[in-house]
Amino acid sequence: MNYLPPPPSPLTGEPKKFDPTFRGPIHNRGCTDIICCILFILAILGYFAVGILAWSQGDPRKVIYPTDSRGQFCGQVDDALALLWGVL
Repeated sequence: MNYLPPPPSPLTGEPKKFDPTFRGPIHNRGCTDIICCILFILAILGYFAVGILAWSQGDPRKVIYPTDSRGQFCGQVDDALALLWGVL
């Protein structure tokens, strides 16, 4: 029994024959991934710099705890008398 390849489809055309002298699509190729990798690393370092600056200069509680309409943190009382009224 001999294997017969399927007939060519009008959408795909004829299959290419094996060429032992074929050496690739382009001979003068260059690497462009290095430039993209360097730009990606610079972007990541920029995000770290912005994060460190925001954490050191800002108030991390504004991210963690919710605030009311007056900008005070919910659930945290600065005044001891207000804490006493909350217990009574």
